[in-house]
Amino acid sequence: MLQPSNRAAIEMMIAPAQTPRERAARTVPLVPDPLPDRPIAEPASQMDWACMLRDAIAARSSDAVDFAEEALRAWPTDPEILLLAALTALAGNLPDRALRLLKRYGKRYVAGKGMTLLTGLALAQQGQFARAWTALEAEQLQTDRVAAAWFIGDERMAQWLFDRLREIRAERMRANGLLRGRPKGPPETRPGALGTAPGKSARPSKATAQARTNPITPTAPMPPTVTGLPRLDARFDMTFELSNSAAIAFAGDLNAQDADLFQLRGELVRLGLFEGFDELLCLPTLHGVEPHWYQTETVRKVLRQYRGRVLLADEVGLGKTIEAGMVLKEYILRGMAERILILCPASLVGQWRDEMAAKFSIDCATSHDPLLRTDTARFWAQPRVIASIAVARRKEQAEMLAGLDYDVVVVDEAHHMRDQASASYRLVNSLRKRFLLLLSATPVQNSLLELYNLLTLLQPGIFKTQKEFRAVYMVPGKPREPANRDKLRELMRGVMVRNTRALAALRLPPRHASTLRAAPEAVEAECYGMLTALVREAAADSGLGEHRLSLQHLLAAAGSSPAAAAAAIARMAERHPGDKRWTALLIRNAGHHGGGEGSRPAETAGRKPGRKETGVRS
Repeated sequence: MLQPSNRAAIEMMIAPAQTPRERAARTVPLVPDPLPDRPIAEPASQMDWACMLRDAIAARSSDAVDFAEEALRAWPTDPEILLLAALTALAGNLPDRALRLLKRYGKRYVAGKGMTLLTGLALAQQGQFARAWTALEAEQLQTDRVAAAWFIGDERMAQWLFDRLREIRAERMRANGLLRGRPKGPPETRPGALGTAPGKSARPSKATAQARTNPITPTAPMPPTVTGLPRLDARFDMTFELSNSAAIAFAGDLNAQDADLFQLRGELVRLGLFEGFDELLCLPTLHGVEPHWYQTETVRKVLRQYRGRVLLADEVGLGKTIEAGMVLKEYILRGMAERILILCPASLVGQWRDEMAAKFSIDCATSHDPLLRTDTARFWAQPRVIASIAVARRKEQAEMLAGLDYDVVVVDEAHHMRDQASASYRLVNSLRKRFLLLLSATPVQNSLLELYNLLTLLQPGIFKTQKEFRAVYMVPGKPREPANRDKLRELMRGVMVRNTRALAALRLPPRHASTLRAAPEAVEAECYGMLTALVREAAADSGLGEHRLSLQHLLAAAGSSPAAAAAAIARMAERHPGDKRWTALLIRNAGHHGGGEGSRPAETAGRKPGRKETGVRS
């Protein structure tokens, strides 16, 4: 089934997870060939350009190349227009132009099978048949049926595609000595070139006419003649071993009328088909979030290409947390992850807990739980934990974590581990983990050595030693400027994914700022008034100048919550045992438990029940 002239076709091509059966179900009727003398209106939308460009290619119009250039000027970064323009160049025997357009496409979008197919055709037009066959064979596109399923053109270009594939296969056979002879004449004299109507061919030259009178026919290979060897009878002994004979025996005794067990059996068979990661099991399980196409592609790449060890370096606001949550959910559904540890700054622990529970149904314990202080070993023994990295890197906690095994470790704001000597870096490096996800929008801030340290965590030895990294990839005296950009970029592609707003082409909804005023309770207002008076009096005292910083910290803690202020007030009471007002304030504050983290006034502002969010933050 060939591609229709609609936007959904290119979206399916970018996402290699869709099977030809799924893509065939989404096809729409094709636009008929326009008459040669019919005036064509100026296209307005991307879909109009794509449909008319397909028509021009299928009609073998001599103006198709110029029309493709106009489409590129109107939509320079549209993936469908780029691929159609490359196909136009191929139909016009312009392989160099086609490869340039495909290279532009590959820099912006995921190189799927559709791009690989056009690349192989372009290489064949350049005479590089060996490279063309290798590219097609790597993606299993060497057969007509599979290639047609990923072809960007429509059904009217089917014969053109099959002719090109037949030529590549014939050259492959010639290279292996299985076929003799070679077609004569340049490509532009063969049927199907632009400027030649379908079903017609260019006027044959004298050489071409002579070639037709004496056609070159393929010669079947002659089997080698070997004498002097005895003929032996071959026999193969085969045995079959059932991996789970008990389950098969149990299945034979089932009641055929049991609908529930039948459905479970069907679900087991369906899940057994998902051997790879082309089909994501987590997508139907998400709640209140619609992942974008680039997030889905990123998750597939993390699972299939990066094997669960990657640096997610998307720009700020593009939803790295959503991508990490989808990876976690996919591993959980496939039974590949049971013990999960998420490390993040203390201010993000609550946010991670809420997003994992609400959007992915992943319930986790957090370092805010009292169990961490009452029974540390029991807390870390829990299967899914979200912890502040400042708590986890403490000596006694880090030693306990180093003795545990984890399936997945996620580190948010990973640029804080840019120094190998830091406690955070040593903690993550000491963890026994199978998969590792590092999240950071700014992996490089001051020096390329920060990138070296992060990527070494993911793939030890990728850059060899730090001394060699400095010599090969860093400009002396300019720590942020790479010396070998192409080679460094090639190595980074194996351990890092970075999506930008330009690549994602997001149209984010408008932002509306609002102010939420939280009125304190009477007891809380009284405590804050007493604290303010004591701080002003202490600041005015000339003998307490050295304590001004501690007073500022006290006010900041009081502005957070009474629980946060309690420790700061206790320290002030210890420093001033003669002033009973600090002790009274401490007792007064201890009796008030409102306004803590559990209230979360900022999270309830503007959030409507049942509202569906996109997978980004604007």
